[in-house]
Amino acid sequence: PRFILAALRGEPLEIHGDGLQSRDFTYVENVVEANLRAATQPGIAGEVFNIGCGRRYSVLDVKAHLERILGRSLPARHTPPRKGDVRHTQADMSKAEAALGYRPLISFEEGLRRTVEFFAEHWT
Repeated sequence: PRFILAALRGEPLEIHGDGLQSRDFTYVENVVEANLRAATQPGIAGEVFNIGCGRRYSVLDVKAHLERILGRSLPARHTPPRKGDVRHTQADMSKAEAALGYRPLISFEEGLRRTVEFFAEHWT
């Protein structure tokens, strides 16, 4: 949210370190879908599932996608890396795929677009 709000306000995006750290982001609708599948699947109460979109995106990738969505270049300010920050993470969704038949419904790009629209409407 901070990245999106800064972009919408025309403020520099704060990037910790080089911006190449990556995460497997997902849209809330994907998480809801996985939870609904888990709630209705017999015999899996108490199981833990990783949910993501199936691909890592770096902070710089997110910035580039935001620039495409907003149709303009976004200024950035690099700060020192945060202590203890994990360099890369990606959800292993194989258990959710096997047990729930889960696959993300909303792509990273579409989820980011929808999130930008929501924040533009409700937070600016």
